[in-house]
Amino acid sequence: MQIYQRQSRYFLSRVLLAVALLLGEFAGAGAARDVKQLVAPLVLIGGGPENHQVTAELLSLAGGTAARAVILPVGSSRPAEAGAAWEKYLAAFGVEARALLLPERAATTAIETLRTLAAADLLFFTGGDQRKLAEWLSGTPVQGALLTAWQRGAVLAGTSAGAMIWGSNYLVSGTSRSALTMAFEKNSEGRPGLELRSAWGFLENFLIDTHFSEKQRLGRLLLALAATPAARALGIDEGTAAIFTGSQLRVIGKGSVSLITAPSLLGNNAKQAGLRTPFAAGPFVMQRLISGQSIDLNDQENAKQPVIDREQLAASSSARLNKIMPMTLVGSQLPLSSSGAVVDFIRNAGGTGARLLLLAGDRAARPAEVWRKQLLVLGAGRAVVLIASSLHDQGLAQVLADSSGIFFLEDEAGTLLSALNANQRQLGNLLTSYALRLPLAAAGVGVRLLGAVAIFGSPTRGNKFMLPGLRLAPGAVIYEQFWETAGFEQLLQAVLLTRGGFGIGLGPENIVRLDQGQAIVSGQGQVLSLEGAHIQDFTLPATDSLAPAAVRGLEISVIPPDNAYDFQRQLPRF
Repeated sequence: MQIYQRQSRYFLSRVLLAVALLLGEFAGAGAARDVKQLVAPLVLIGGGPENHQVTAELLSLAGGTAARAVILPVGSSRPAEAGAAWEKYLAAFGVEARALLLPERAATTAIETLRTLAAADLLFFTGGDQRKLAEWLSGTPVQGALLTAWQRGAVLAGTSAGAMIWGSNYLVSGTSRSALTMAFEKNSEGRPGLELRSAWGFLENFLIDTHFSEKQRLGRLLLALAATPAARALGIDEGTAAIFTGSQLRVIGKGSVSLITAPSLLGNNAKQAGLRTPFAAGPFVMQRLISGQSIDLNDQENAKQPVIDREQLAASSSARLNKIMPMTLVGSQLPLSSSGAVVDFIRNAGGTGARLLLLAGDRAARPAEVWRKQLLVLGAGRAVVLIASSLHDQGLAQVLADSSGIFFLEDEAGTLLSALNANQRQLGNLLTSYALRLPLAAAGVGVRLLGAVAIFGSPTRGNKFMLPGLRLAPGAVIYEQFWETAGFEQLLQAVLLTRGGFGIGLGPENIVRLDQGQAIVSGQGQVLSLEGAHIQDFTLPATDSLAPAAVRGLEISVIPPDNAYDFQRQLPRF
């Protein structure tokens, strides 16, 4: 027994040495190192229902119907059932697969287990709990056998939790909301907003997240990357595979793969963030790939952040938002308990002498009446409501001529914007002539009207559409449902339509004040800035398609309450 234990320790030490030689030394802070030329494909799938295109490509890489496939359902809560299901699924492709059950950690040292792994052409990890998977196999002969099999050419693959443990660290539990509100700090129940643990390191300096778009995991992945800025973060959608071959990353499937780097963060408080200090960081750089696209991870043109002279950009006469009138954006369709920014709007409009015009969509009549009463309570002298269906030239001109501030409320059908855009935008031009001279505010859906493009509907409900905005915030796209499902996709596609514009993504508890090129955030929760000025190329899906967009060179900043973003210099200030 002692001889066997010494042999096991020796074997494990050789494995760890091989891993160290394979991975090399850790990169310097602030820049991701070149990716090693991988000896065999590594296929990471974002979870969700099995995608036949992805499975067929995976089996092709492993040798087709002759492939010897081994299923490892280690992370599953029901490993026998998960293993049997995958055996049956792969049998439909003509592949005879075997599920390898490891019911106890001692099974990882069995000679038969190691022989099975050594003979495999494909080693596939099912979904489940990434913590269970990593802790069950880390430091065992099985982990060493995986490396050995990979070095001789076997394909390694995994889906969901089975795809998350191949980088340097893996994410444990936590949602974007908990990550953004608590960061790595624990709540009263002892649960952290997000936790990072050491992974297997087959992909040096990578963080991998799955179910990425479907579960809105951008916020938590940005926090994880900010905490390890020398790494690269990979967010994989469901039914989508990121295929690593050599230094190439190739994507297939129905969704997208987001590669996010932090080459030169101008602000980052990830290590100090917590319950009392909201997380803030930026700018990150995103390369977002869709099926059929690939990227060379060692190509410096793909990896580096564009070189930008921020001071020269600020001094340029073309710097955006340098002519913008002050405007207040309230994320909620109804009044918030925090009203300081709205009081400032009323003060700018004349205080007790303020004469406010509330323009509302046909289906926003009720919230418009609630806001009218609230504005009077907060000190406005008068507040008049006009509904979209009642707008006409003479009436609108008369009310505008006697107004000292304009407040926008819209509905999900876009009835107000449609009315303003009708008849060669006659009403819209009339409104704009006054809006450029008056203080502006908008709430809920109304914030969407003020930019270059206004988002309506949802791609998941099949009623997505966009309308030209009022362009009172030049080049902007403003979306108050950013943290909702499909919010990032909606905002990204609208930003791409502006060709060089920028996006402001806020939630219902946010208030954003735009003034002299600054976006000043208050309320609760973070606001996201998507900067499109340095995008190298992009691909938009068909109008009626649910497919994602692709983009290279998008910059992202996370702005917390009581801080700001400088749109002229395109950098966060916190």
